Amino acid sequence: VDESVYALAQSSGTLYVGGAFTQIDLLPRGRTAAFDVATGSLLPWNPRANNTVYALAVAGSAVYLGGAFTWVNASQTLRNGLAAVDATDGTAISWDPDIGGVVFAIAATSSTVYVGGDFSTVNGTTPRNNAAAFGTTTSQATSWNPNVDNVVRAIAIGGTTRVYLGGDFANVGMSPRAYVAAVHPATGALISWGQPLNAIVRSLAATTSAVYLGGDFSSAVGTGGRN
Repeated sequence: VDESVYALAQSSGTLYVGGAFTQIDLLPRGRTAAFDVATGSLLPWNPRANNTVYALAVAGSAVYLGGAFTWVNASQTLRNGLAAVDATDGTAISWDPDIGGVVFAIAATSSTVYVGGDFSTVNGTTPRNNAAAFGTTTSQATSWNPNVDNVVRAIAIGGTTRVYLGGDFANVGMSPRAYVAAVHPATGALISWGQPLNAIVRSLAATTSAVYLGGDFSSAVGTGGRN
C-alpha cells in the first residue's frame, strides 16, 4: 500500500479497506480496496474516491464510505463526505446524505447509519453539529441529533439502547461530556454514563456489556491513569 490505511470493515469473507492510498501491489485503487479474508488476495472491488476515506461500515449489500471526498466511482458520481456503494461491484448507490464537511466515523445497523465528523450541516442545509443519522433506505437525516460541540472521531453501537461517541468534544447536547459520551439511539439524547477523560478519544468498540476506548488520554478525570 503506497499511503496510509485509516479504516477496516469485514463482512462475508471480505475485508474492505479505506485510506489515503492510490495503489496496492502496484495496482490502482482509489482510497478503497477489498481483500479475500482467507487468502489475502486483492479483489477487483474499487469504488474509487477522490480524497481520503477515513471510515467504513458494512450493512446488508452496501458498504458505507466516510471521508473528505467529493466524488466516487470512475464516473465521478458526486458524493460529499459520505457515500454508499455496492459491496460486490463497488458501484455507487443512490443514497446521498450530502455532508457539509468531513466524516471520520460510521456505525451502521440494518436500518440506520450513524456518522460523526467535522460538519455542521447534512442534506445541504439541515443543521447537525458533528453527528447525524440516516435511514439505510433514505438520504434524509433522522431526528437523531446529539448536537456535539467539536469533532466526533469514533462511533460504536452498544446493543439497542446506546450509541457511544468519542472525539475532541467537551459538550454533548449542551451538557458537559469530555471526549466520550453515550446517547439514545433513536433521539440522540444524552445518557448518564461514564467519566470525563483528559484527552481525545480516537476509537471505540462496544458490546452490550462493555465499551473499549483508544486515544490520546492518560486518565479519566479524578481517577488513575489509563494510557
